[in-house]
Amino acid sequence: LHSCDLGFIDEDGHLFIQGRTKRMIMLFSGDKIYPKDIEDLIESIDEVDRAVVVPEPDPEHENNVIPCVFVVLNKAISNNELKLKIDKILGENIVSNIKLQNIYIREYLPQTAIGKVDLQTLEEETKKMLKKRN
Repeated sequence: LHSCDLGFIDEDGHLFIQGRTKRMIMLFSGDKIYPKDIEDLIESIDEVDRAVVVPEPDPEHENNVIPCVFVVLNKAISNNELKLKIDKILGENIVSNIKLQNIYIREYLPQTAIGKVDLQTLEEETKKMLKKRN
């Protein structure tokens, strides 16, 4: 049985689900990024209520993607201060050199009919934003 879930079994035999393989982001460098790991770190920042990492088109390498993050805040913080905190926490906790080029602050995140974050809508938004910038 292959469920596409990522997880581990601890020494007591308990299964812990940590994410989904289909959400993995493969970078141009060949590095693999698991969004859940980054989301958990960003959500540990006091001002952040929710973080969702999705791939967006890489403007430097056609047909490749880079990670970006959509953030819902629970306290006021400037964009620059938030970026510094995110860069710091990722730098301290992630082995590969991951830099999020774009951080999008939102009041809410789109949801599917069953109440999950609509990742497909967020990915489409990143494509539209890239077209507007070009």
